[in-house]
Amino acid sequence: MLPHITRSRSRHLIVGAVAVLAVVVAGCSSTSKKIDNLSARMKGRQATITSYDTFGHRLDRIHGISVDITRDTTFDTTDANGNSNADSSVIMVSIGGGIMTHVGSTLLMVQDGIVDVTDQLPATVDFTNSDRGVPFLNYLRQQFRNAWQGTSRTILVRSQSGYPIAIFGGNRVEYFATNVPKSTLLRIDGRYLLIYRSDYSIYDNSLLQ
Repeated sequence: MLPHITRSRSRHLIVGAVAVLAVVVAGCSSTSKKIDNLSARMKGRQATITSYDTFGHRLDRIHGISVDITRDTTFDTTDANGNSNADSSVIMVSIGGGIMTHVGSTLLMVQDGIVDVTDQLPATVDFTNSDRGVPFLNYLRQQFRNAWQGTSRTILVRSQSGYPIAIFGGNRVEYFATNVPKSTLLRIDGRYLLIYRSDYSIYDNSLLQ
């Protein structure tokens, strides 16, 4: 016969499980970011760099088989003690044997193989959801999914003025902080998308069905 679990004990068990899960998620996420940063330093990626104006019009497009992006530390400011604030918004793009410097306008680095579904979905998203949920569990579950395996999601990218630029989708989507201000790194089915100075929304595909 199964032991009786009181409501109070059940609540304590849930709180305990949540606390343990939060610690595991934090540790895993931190480790994952370190691995990603190390990997980016070890080798460039076959990718396309595209920049856009405020209306979402393409300014340039460059494809390379060895592409990497990092913050240009030359423009970092320092505090009163002379320590770097690591706040430069200027980026250096390594392409083959050369360097491109960029600042200001929206830029995407899209690794070859990422699915672009721009032509398959509308530029605007409009839906109604009537499901009941527990917000803090949703947030915790998202942290868990992002740290371990990602989930099926759609990314709508817009210019800084809100004009649509591109839509990407994948079955396993994760996102990470970077050392470049105003940028986000996403891993989509094992490939990388860097979003710099851009508006974007990321939707669980279950919300769009």
